[in-house]
Amino acid sequence: MYIPWNWLKKHVIFPESDKQQAIVKNLTALGLETEIVGENWQFTPSPNRLDLFSWWGIAQEISILLNYPLNLPKSSENLNQNQETDWGKIKINTDKCSQFQLILIQNIEIHSSPTWIKNYLASNNITSINNIVDVANLVMLEIGQPLHTYDYDQLPDQEIVVRNSLSGEVMTNLKRQPMTLNVEDIIISSGKEIISLAGIVGSQVASINNETTNILIESAFFDASSIKKTSQRLNFSTQASQYFSKEYNLPFGNYALARKIELIKEVCPEAEVEKNVISWKKELDKAEKNILISHNFIEKKLGVKLSSEKVEEIFKKLRFSFQTKQIKETKQKIIETKSSQN
Repeated sequence: MYIPWNWLKKHVIFPESDKQQAIVKNLTALGLETEIVGENWQFTPSPNRLDLFSWWGIAQEISILLNYPLNLPKSSENLNQNQETDWGKIKINTDKCSQFQLILIQNIEIHSSPTWIKNYLASNNITSINNIVDVANLVMLEIGQPLHTYDYDQLPDQEIVVRNSLSGEVMTNLKRQPMTLNVEDIIISSGKEIISLAGIVGSQVASINNETTNILIESAFFDASSIKKTSQRLNFSTQASQYFSKEYNLPFGNYALARKIELIKEVCPEAEVEKNVISWKKELDKAEKNILISHNFIEKKLGVKLSSEKVEEIFKKLRFSFQTKQIKETKQKIIETKSSQN
């Protein structure tokens, strides 16, 4: 993963006295393999650290490892969550989707992206297409959450349906290639038309073009194994499918939609954002899990001594919700034993 130095220094507050090569050396020594390649920093996180497959995840890790202040932008968008609006509704007819959101933005003007966006995308070999598509790709790099954008006026129907494909259904993708689908594939449809192969690629129907003025943005979470199997069977991989197939678990995921809205307003100042978001989330059967862990256990696993204040500081930076309480030493030993067995 490559991150432009101009982006990184904007969102992580590096001390002026710290030289870039020294920072790289420290990060690599602490387990985050880093090197400088031209104007970009290259990071090679271990495969089990899925939280580091995004620019914001890397920025957060640097902040924690080197104790540098973090300067990630806060969303100012105040969006209302609804299951249906006067401009559209959704229907989820598959168990392979756990969350689905749509937002309407009107009065869009399609044009070339600013140079800084083009440069950011080029750092990861993504070709600039137009300001709207480029913003979605930039959010994917920053946050790790792929988004899809439709031409709202070209949708066959205002009802968006998420379902499994019928056997033999054919979709023509954005590269004008026909794709024959089966019942294991997840699709997004409008009326009788397939508008997207979920988590992988959009179709020609309702795709963004130079005449687009109103857009519908989709933010969703799909079953990772299904996305992976579909991508492999069709021998068709995209950066979006790579993110979705990794069971990505990033603390910034719910921020993606608001982040794209902010960037669209920056590249399209006249854009009008509909404040009502169509939102659906799968009800989970399992209750929220609470993990009980002792301070001694943390120190033994890490092999370093940490003050209680330092542990709490790290938890806060990781955006973990937690409570602290005193327990007896005997109970602490039992907790440690059970934790080590698991």
